[in-house]
Amino acid sequence: MKKITAILSAIAIAIALLVAGPTAAHAVLKTQSGQVSVAGNPIVGGTLIASVSGLKSGSSVKYTWKVDGTTKATGDSLYLGEDAYSSATIQLYISAKKSGYKEWKYTSPNIVEGKVTQLKAPAISGSLKTGDRIEANCGTSLPQLNSIDGGSSECSVQWQGNGIDIEGANQTTFDLTTSQIGMRISALITIASPNLESGIVSVSKSGTVIGTFAVTSDPTFTTDSLVGDTIYFNEYPSWNTEPTSVKYQWYRSGKKISGATSSNYTLKSEDWHKSISVKVSASKSNYENYSITVRALDYVLKISTKSGPTMSGYNAWDSCDYDDYDSYYCWRNSQNRNWASAWNDEYFDDDYTLMNLSSNAPVFSGPVLGWRAVFTGTLAAGVLVSNASGEGMEYMDVEGSTYYSAGSTWRSAWTTIPISSGNQTYAGIYVGSEGGFTVKSMKIEVKYIH
Repeated sequence: MKKITAILSAIAIAIALLVAGPTAAHAVLKTQSGQVSVAGNPIVGGTLIASVSGLKSGSSVKYTWKVDGTTKATGDSLYLGEDAYSSATIQLYISAKKSGYKEWKYTSPNIVEGKVTQLKAPAISGSLKTGDRIEANCGTSLPQLNSIDGGSSECSVQWQGNGIDIEGANQTTFDLTTSQIGMRISALITIASPNLESGIVSVSKSGTVIGTFAVTSDPTFTTDSLVGDTIYFNEYPSWNTEPTSVKYQWYRSGKKISGATSSNYTLKSEDWHKSISVKVSASKSNYENYSITVRALDYVLKISTKSGPTMSGYNAWDSCDYDDYDSYYCWRNSQNRNWASAWNDEYFDDDYTLMNLSSNAPVFSGPVLGWRAVFTGTLAAGVLVSNASGEGMEYMDVEGSTYYSAGSTWRSAWTTIPISSGNQTYAGIYVGSEGGFTVKSMKIEVKYIH
């Protein structure tokens, strides 16, 4: 029976808690805050009036005025009508209560009868950079700058650098120049009111004035844009003041290139078809660090060599015409396809060949830097390989020319004569009267930019 009674009691308590909700001890109280202003003139015969804004509606506000520690009034105003108030210290205490909220409290600074009292300290806003404008506010004071009691107060400002007055700097705003670089900036705030001792406050801005860099001319670069080339500055950026330190960081299509921190940069294969930029960072004592990023190259190219199809087989001179004065020679491969032809006429005792290389050119894109023919085979003395123009074979002075020994691999020199499908581009082969050769293979190599 006792157990049943205990269980029923526990259930009753639980139900009571559910109905009543959490106890006051466990309730979470909200916070609120108010803004206090005090108007009037702190002189004998004057009235001080307090007001509070920002509190929640329905808050109960209590005012307590104390003079030299003794409570003199509990309303929102205090009348200073007795000689006993002369030079007295006055303090205002305010509290606000509202259900569900923590009690809010306020205590004013010491208000001295006959003196201007600073209720909220002045402050300086703005950044300490040359070219920027900083501003001093006068805070709040008693009497207010526009007093309801006829004693209108005035605020004056004197800007100082390293504690020394700056001539002519008497406005609430001040434009910083290079003359103040490295200085600590402060403002002397004076609140003056008729029949009261002025209130003077010095307020400073944390830190010192720093200069700012500006680029007066953009850099330019060399136009080399091939893999393996080195990019240099033709013109370095110009600054409004000479930096003591300049650093560089190169980027490939917006991504930092590790270790590329010199004033020049050699293009790598990874840069192919990428853009190249450089970040230039300048620094100087008492100046703000500054950097610019500029594009050095829009598109990196490289030089490649491609080979056309290799034509192979046993090749030799084969007389097609036995006319002594108009001999025609055929150069055939194993499939009986003409690679070139040679001829002799009554004016020359030696034979020449012209080979159409265009038909064997590899597929490529981009400007051609050069092409050459590559042969392998056995050569006899008196064989000379050189290039001819697209208009045909030109006369060559054989004396002093290079001859190739038997069994060698030989190449014609790189030439810049255009080579493309459909154009007749030739390599010339000179064959001496005692010459001859056997070719095992031939291909065309093209060097091009892309």
